[in-house]
Amino acid sequence: MPVLGNTRQPAVVIGHLGQSIDARIATSDGDAFFVTGEENRKHLHRLRSLCQVVMVGAGTAIIDNPRLTTRAVSGQSPVRVIIDPLGRVPTDLTMMVDGLAPTVLLHAPSVAVDELLTPKGCIRLVVPSVDGSLHPRNILQVLAHHGWHRIFVEGGGVTVSRFFNAGCLSRLQLAVAPVLVGEGTPALMLPGAATMEQAMRPPCRVYRMGEDLLWDFALDDQAAPGNDLLDDPARPDEMPVPAFTRLL
Repeated sequence: MPVLGNTRQPAVVIGHLGQSIDARIATSDGDAFFVTGEENRKHLHRLRSLCQVVMVGAGTAIIDNPRLTTRAVSGQSPVRVIIDPLGRVPTDLTMMVDGLAPTVLLHAPSVAVDELLTPKGCIRLVVPSVDGSLHPRNILQVLAHHGWHRIFVEGGGVTVSRFFNAGCLSRLQLAVAPVLVGEGTPALMLPGAATMEQAMRPPCRVYRMGEDLLWDFALDDQAAPGNDLLDDPARPDEMPVPAFTRLL
């Protein structure tokens, strides 16, 4: 399957969520290990390897304490970015202290960055805020200023939803596992359509990944006009892509 947009385009922003059939990314107690299977998790590592930045929200960073490094496939680990408007992420998280890849925390201007302890290998950047929150477009502008244009928004549901609703995603990938969770953390959160005719129907391809189905939505008209769904021409041999079965 195509993994990443053409590197000659100005920006590629991919959002991904692994969810149950009933659209949950975690149980009511926050357990998310693991919703999807091994093939999809390997796909996440492949996306990390091909992107310059992997990004999560503060809630995901605190609850899951992820490493966000590339381990299941060959390739470099990306810069790890945490969206932390209020400066509430603790400094003892794994990605803050492991030294395996740079970690960047994004804060609102109201946060006294100079007064916060910053572990070695981490940096703090201020992003213009709107009512205390960091708008996705402002985040992407700050990242672009530092030369980061290939962005993987890995979670959680709130963060991916905000980027989608702001029209800032080039592609949205939803991996659906054959499991029912019931009450739990919702995946994508969108404004409701008044009628089915008004429901969004972006171009989509479906791939089987083990027992999971990956729905790959092309949103290029929203985020970065001109991006295509070609394999990465700049790195044809570095990252072999499994022949996932295309269903649609």
